[in-house]
Amino acid sequence: MAVGTNRNYEAIAGIWKLVCALAILVGHNLVTLTEWNPDSVAFHWIFRVLQYFSPFHFFFFSGYLAGAVLMDGSRSLAPVMMGRFLRVHVLVLAALVWGLSVRLLVTRLDGGASLGTFWPLPVWDGPVDWGSVLAHALPFGFVDSTRFNYATWYLYQELRLVLLFPLVRWILLQPRDLVRWTIPMAFLVVSAVLEYAFWPWFPLFRSSPFQSIAFGVVMIGGSLVWRETRPGRILSAIPRPAAWALLLAGLAVASLEMLGIRLPLDNPPVLLVPILLSQTLVFLGLREILSEWTPGESLRKVCDWSVGIYIAHPPVHVFAAWIAVRTESVWPIVGGIAVSILLGVAFHRWIETPSQGWIRPLFGRGRRS
Repeated sequence: MAVGTNRNYEAIAGIWKLVCALAILVGHNLVTLTEWNPDSVAFHWIFRVLQYFSPFHFFFFSGYLAGAVLMDGSRSLAPVMMGRFLRVHVLVLAALVWGLSVRLLVTRLDGGASLGTFWPLPVWDGPVDWGSVLAHALPFGFVDSTRFNYATWYLYQELRLVLLFPLVRWILLQPRDLVRWTIPMAFLVVSAVLEYAFWPWFPLFRSSPFQSIAFGVVMIGGSLVWRETRPGRILSAIPRPAAWALLLAGLAVASLEMLGIRLPLDNPPVLLVPILLSQTLVFLGLREILSEWTPGESLRKVCDWSVGIYIAHPPVHVFAAWIAVRTESVWPIVGGIAVSILLGVAFHRWIETPSQGWIRPLFGRGRRS
């Protein structure tokens, strides 16, 4: 059995994140196209497939890619946490400025910037609330993230998860397997109970701090997968037939959502369980199956566009839908997909990369997470 390098495994994670970003981009536009043609069976099934590649996967790979740094007990966590926090908050501010700019443009053109009932979310209705703008600029994230750029909800959660880094390190350094795997499960139970009890307190469930604990479980899961797949660990030597079995099992779990089979509890933390299970199984399978494959440098660079595409596309999508409604044509929505990818590339090159360049020297380079 060939053993791939860590760089190969990180490349698999990067490709997965890019696929997720593109699936989210297409999926959001597909929702709007479905509004145009609600009887389309093809749209319905394509959207169900795309739902698997949700931004929830980003949290898993945040933990996986941060695993080496978090498990290095000799390294101080303070600079790691501060560097991570600042990098993500720069993205929050950039996403806010971008969404606000596009919304102000639509407001100027339309005088109200209301999409009416066409777009299924109540976004961009009425004049800009500058108090809401200030609230969005703060790192807390207790805001309705649909008001300017609905990609910010994920960034707010990433900011909160930085606070869990000491806990994740403590879990990773535990010598007993039972302790390492029991604590995340206990966290999930606590987050589910609190989410259920305090559901009405927050404008969107994704702004809830209790939901953040659940996303933390996903991040911890990614870190534990990194730990247990190191050389010498049991998951580092998965036989090829077993790898295919894990891949198929993960796809089977993922298909439950596509087929409309869900747990009988309407609680977001609980609903994350099959997502975490499926992505863990699929990743473990692909990790072994692709262990001999070395991706080219060009593909690695393309994978770096995922965050930019995810952040840049929501305002473009809403603007394209606004134009489509007024022109009674679907082509602005289709064109918005291409524009979003180009803007995502520009975002990575001129915002994400430079911001990391001046933050890393302040708090240490470390591994990308």
